[in-house]
Amino acid sequence: QARIGQASSAQTFIDARRGVGPCSRHRFSSLACAMASTALLALSALALGCRASRYGPDATFAPQWPAGAHTFSAVGVGRVAGRHGRAGAILFVTQRGNASIPPVLVLNATTGALLDSWGEDSVALDRSTPSAPTWGAHGISVKQCDHPCNPDGGIFSSIRIWIDDFTGHTVTGFTGAGKQIVQLGTPGIAGNGTSPLQFDGVSDSAIVSSSGLSRVFSSDGDGGAANRVVAVSVASGNRVHLDWATPQVYDNPHSIAYHRSGMLILAVREQNQTRLLDASSGQDLGSWDCGLNLGMAGKPFGVRTLSTQHHDLVFLSIMNNPQDGRNQKIAVLDGSGLQLAKGGSSACEVLQVIEVDTAHSGPHMMGVDPETGDLYAALVADQPLSTVLRCTRRACTRTTHGGQQCVATLFLRESVLSRTALFLIGSGAPPCQCWGSASAWHDYSATFALPDV
Repeated sequence: QARIGQASSAQTFIDARRGVGPCSRHRFSSLACAMASTALLALSALALGCRASRYGPDATFAPQWPAGAHTFSAVGVGRVAGRHGRAGAILFVTQRGNASIPPVLVLNATTGALLDSWGEDSVALDRSTPSAPTWGAHGISVKQCDHPCNPDGGIFSSIRIWIDDFTGHTVTGFTGAGKQIVQLGTPGIAGNGTSPLQFDGVSDSAIVSSSGLSRVFSSDGDGGAANRVVAVSVASGNRVHLDWATPQVYDNPHSIAYHRSGMLILAVREQNQTRLLDASSGQDLGSWDCGLNLGMAGKPFGVRTLSTQHHDLVFLSIMNNPQDGRNQKIAVLDGSGLQLAKGGSSACEVLQVIEVDTAHSGPHMMGVDPETGDLYAALVADQPLSTVLRCTRRACTRTTHGGQQCVATLFLRESVLSRTALFLIGSGAPPCQCWGSASAWHDYSATFALPDV
């Protein structure tokens, strides 16, 4: 637990709950505090007037990979209890390229520090090239349970990690420490059977958990012959029940995400489409491509959603296949128009396109921090650079201030747990006194200069 770093902004949250303001805690002059309060109130209207959150790359994020790790395939984000009960974010990343390193890497989401690695006893190896075997850990999903779902307890008591093994043809649930809990599919046997359940190149899963029941929706798969979507329920005691399986109607269904409308969003790579399915039955409800010109402008590889009180976003990672450095991007879509009754006719708007520069490989699979909205993308190809990128969101462009002025930033953060607006002052040159950390708070921002205090 001590290895999990916590953003210092947690102290600001504690102060807010206790009625302690940053002015009193840092003994700012009453004039400076009055000026700051007035400016914050005035700027809040400006910040809230921003139409939508915009994402940008976070150049400060530097994941600390073990030497020799490569071919980073997927990333998932879990929220865990850290020191003193404060919540922190942990990344779970799959690396397929080096069989001498475990396939699952666990990182501190704030610092990028490597915390743990596991999975070598559970994930299958592809030995088709005997001199360079690779792991089958293609996709990863981190499910935040609404109940303790980890028999080992501890900081991982309420998360479960699901690995999509397209070599071993299984979907396996683990504790955060790598202990296997439940496995779907027939290990080592490829197929499209349902009794027993088989996968063929399973690539990704979306997990929905409620009242002790987890529903696992798997895209099956990447390069195999199944080319379908499978829905399985996992009840208490890890009892497994097949809910439905679609026919073999998709051409490389590469990634899948659940949307709160009750629909699944499926990235069908070789059909150059994102399609919608009824999560209750598997019925295909049509294509929902938002005018992205998929195919000519890149193929859909990964899809994820972010649903909070004020945000309904869909992320789609796009690149050419085979990768050639072109059309590398992540589209941020407005998901608020998705309606089960309308299916593929639901309204759609592209809010933003995040370009991935050609110094990096293209975006493969993604993970989203459900608390901060931070977006992580795994760049899978070893050339030019395989790694994980982080993009954070801010609604308004920040102003640049030079000299020795202290720059204050208003962050109105929608917290899923607290739903509390917090005011944080960003870093500045001496003699400014600043508190909190803006690293985890990104919903809305605006800036102004404070006098020296």
